[in-house]
Order: sequence, then C-alpha cells, then structure tokens
Amino acid sequence: MKEIRLGIHFNSQEGISFFGVIEVNQLLSQGAKVLEISPEGIIMEDDTSNDEEESFTFGGFSFLVKLEE
Repeated sequence: MKEIRLGIHFNSQEGISFFGVIEVNQLLSQGAKVLEISPEGIIMEDDTSNDEEESFTFGGFSFLVKLEE
C-alpha cells in the first residue's frame, strides 16, 4: 500500500499549484487501485500584512490517497 498527499495550494505571488497529482496518475496508469481518499486538512499561511494581531489566510487543502500497487 502507498499513501500520497494530494491537494491544491494557492497564493497571490505563485498562483495555483497542485501536488501529488502526477504521482497518483502514474500509479493509476500502472494499474494501482484507490483504496481510500480521506481529507487531511487545510493549508493556512501566516498573513504578515496585519502587524497588530496574528492573522492567517486560507492557502489550500489536501487529501491523503491510499493506493494498492
């Protein structure tokens, strides 16, 4: 069994980026089967634009994909 973190990350400088998609697609094309997809969490980033109090911005989310090779 293989576990891969899959998700999306976005910010104002770099735009949208995906992670884990290529690895999952490669395994699927080699015949792997998805056993489970579970939410892992959201990605939060420190928002340094607000000096008065601690502030965070939503930066994306991720899932954990379990595959049988």
